[in-house]
Amino acid sequence: MKKIIRLTESDLANIVKRVITENNDDQGLLNRACTTWASFKSTSSPEEIKQYEEWTKQYTKGAPFSMDVACKSKSVDVIGSDGDRKILNGVINLSWLK
Repeated sequence: MKKIIRLTESDLANIVKRVITENNDDQGLLNRACTTWASFKSTSSPEEIKQYEEWTKQYTKGAPFSMDVACKSKSVDVIGSDGDRKILNGVINLSWLK
């Protein structure tokens, strides 16, 4: 049996508002992470960059999260999960170096 879900205009407006807010939050997160990444990359050794790649694997099912690709695209489409958000926050805070 199929359920029919009826949305009021208010429900729909709240959903749209939430999606817009999440995208804006993700865009801000991506922008801040890219700024930090550019600085980190310009002052880091190849070993530290490799350490970053290894650190990201715990959040991406074993594949490193490429900040270069994310920053080049500048699109929130590269953020596909909460794991990706953890990585971006980690880049901003550089907490993964500890």
